[in-house]
Formats: sequence, structure tokens, C-alpha cells
Amino acid sequence: MRLVVTRGVGTLGLDPNRCSAPQVIIIADCIALYPREYYEQGLHIVTVSTMRNHPAALSPRIKSLNYLNNILAKIEGLQAGCEEALMLNQKRRSRRMYCDNIFLVRKGELLTPSVEAGILEGITRAVVIELARELKIPVRETPSPNTTCTSPMNAS
Repeated sequence: MRLVVTRGVGTLGLDPNRCSAPQVIIIADCIALYPREYYEQGLHIVTVSTMRNHPAALSPRIKSLNYLNNILAKIEGLQAGCEEALMLNQKRRSRRMYCDNIFLVRKGELLTPSVEAGILEGITRAVVIELARELKIPVRETPSPNTTCTSPMNAS
């Protein structure tokens, strides 16, 4: 399900005070992003040059429909022959993993970027972390010197 909240009917422009009666649109649909074998065997991803939005410019705590940098990253990934693209944050020079909803299992430990890296602190991330802990899988939020990005890589 996707909930979209609009500012309502009004004149063009950016001033929300020119609109009244905000509207809520509910979209319900099934989504299958990838073929089943990708979920079972993994898929290739590439680290792209398109960066995540800077958290000081647009808070990662806000889930908006501003997907332009994600779309540009997807195009860059497809041009590299990969189905998925790994985006880094503004500190990309460190070559640490800074991306949203990515999980890596290394030596029995679940690694995922920390919220401080500028990712969305979303429901999917929380559920995966909760399930891992219920299964007694250690969870570590990075950045960490031991989580360098490579390109391309095989993620599962």
C-alpha cells in the first residue's frame, strides 16, 4: 500500500497556504520487483556515482515522492548491466556502505547502515532487524571500516 498526502486543490506554486482541504490517496497493489531467482540466488549490484540526498537538504526521516536521485541511480545501474544500484551518501570518499535498505550477512552477523548515515528509518528495515534478533542473529549498524563497498558485487 502507498499513501499519498497532497496539499489539496489550489493554484500552482509552492505556497501551501494557497491550497485547502488536503487529500489522501491510497494505492493498493501487489509488487514484485524482481524474478524469484534473484531472491533465492542474489543479484548483481553496482556502486553508482549518483549520491543520496544530503540529510541537511531533505531529512531522511521524511518519506516523500522525491525519487529523482533514485531514478538516476537506477538508470546508471542498468547502464552498467546491473538490476540494482548502491548509492552512497555525501561521505562517499570513505568508501563505506551508506545506502538504504541494504543488508549484508558476514560471518553470521547482519550488517546494515546506521540511521546516522542518512537512510530512511523505515518499516522494512525495522522488521528485518527485529526478525534477525528474534533468530539470535547479531545485528550491527555500520559505518565501520570493515564494510567497504565494491563494484560490482553479489548481494543476496
